[in-house]
This record gives sequence, C-alpha cells and structure tokens, in this order.
Amino acid sequence: MEFAPILLILFFIIPLFIFIIKLLKSKKPRLPPGPKPWPLVGNLPEMLANKPTFRWIQNIMNDLDTEIACIRLGNIHVVLVASPSIAREFLMKQSHQGR
Repeated sequence: MEFAPILLILFFIIPLFIFIIKLLKSKKPRLPPGPKPWPLVGNLPEMLANKPTFRWIQNIMNDLDTEIACIRLGNIHVVLVASPSIAREFLMKQSHQGR
C-alpha cells in the first residue's frame, strides 16, 4: 500500500498535467464564423447539394448576418468575403505579409 500515492501520481496527475499543458499550447487560428463542417469532407456535401453554389454561399452570409465567413472544403479553410472594404483590407494585409 506504500505505492498507492506514487501510482496515483503516475497514472492520473501527470497525464492530466500534460494534457492541460498541450491544451494551453495549441493555438488554433481565429477564423470567421461559418457552418459546422463534417469531420473529413468539410462543407463539400452541403455545397454540392445546394445548387447554384453562389446562392448557398449568400444564404450562409445572410443566416450568419455577416460580410465575412469561413467554410471548409476538405481540409482547407476558405474565407468568403462579400464586402469590398473587407476584401481590400484582407488583400493589403496578405500582400504585406508576403514581403
């Protein structure tokens, strides 16, 4: 019974501590709002089911009440921008980051 505290530390406390550290270190990119994607295929089934695609995209923007949204096609995030001023700002930031 002398090993009980040691086993408790080894099997419960240390893995919990490692999990918390990994959770705090993982930085997910902050993306605009969008529909919830499927695990592997993203929003491809929804996009293919709703023809024409531009109307589906416009409905997403209207439902979210935003001018910028994000959909996932496979494992690639696609940022949709409906406002010229936001698009201009986005493209300016991208061009400065590439230099």
